[in-house]
Amino acid sequence: MATSAVDSEMSKAEEARTSSHLRLLLLLAINNADKTPKPAAFEQRLAMMWAFANDLRQIRSVGRDELAIDIALSTKPYFHEKSAAIDSASFYKAEEEGQKKMEQVILAGYDTLIRILNPKYYGTVAAPGGQVGAETPMQQALNPFFSRARLRVTMRTDDEWGSGAEQTAYLEDLLHDGGLSRVGGSKEWGDRIELVMGRKEGEDIVSSTYARDAAKKQDWERLDKQVTSNVRNWIEQEKLYAE
Repeated sequence: MATSAVDSEMSKAEEARTSSHLRLLLLLAINNADKTPKPAAFEQRLAMMWAFANDLRQIRSVGRDELAIDIALSTKPYFHEKSAAIDSASFYKAEEEGQKKMEQVILAGYDTLIRILNPKYYGTVAAPGGQVGAETPMQQALNPFFSRARLRVTMRTDDEWGSGAEQTAYLEDLLHDGGLSRVGGSKEWGDRIELVMGRKEGEDIVSSTYARDAAKKQDWERLDKQVTSNVRNWIEQEKLYAE
């Protein structure tokens, strides 16, 4: 997901003949809207993020320079809150007046997109006949989000989430056939969401669940297909997910 997104943004910049100052942010949220923490301490997760960042630098660079990779922690469980926190951070603000503001490209899997566009996370939608022109709770949260960020969504073509065609059809219905409006969203968000193919046919499914299962069974060959080399070595060395 990360290398594909970097390549895509570089290509867009080259086509537009503009300079591109890419930074990749690896963000660890210590609070999750749905899940309880899995059996790996947060300091171990940070170590794995550091190892992952080093692996990425080995396989991808921007021009002649190494890809700039940041690591951060967030207490915010929801993506629109994380985005707002990043936007307000002085580190990511324009250094000079008039300089173009940095745009966020949020990398997410298809399953995460489903949660982002689920109205249950934003409160109760006002009943029809309410104040004309009033924003729904979902719009109040996501209108600012989509004004500063784009979503690059990688499809998860496996048994649980269906085929690529099914996922594409779901998104088309949601974004272009009034699906978002029915749940309190805005159809304009569709222009800020990009759906891209993940694994190629015949490639292994990459999943944190599969990675933890491989580590628990000490199936290092399988784990090699789920994580990068330094992350794999750290998991084995620290005996993570053994129980």
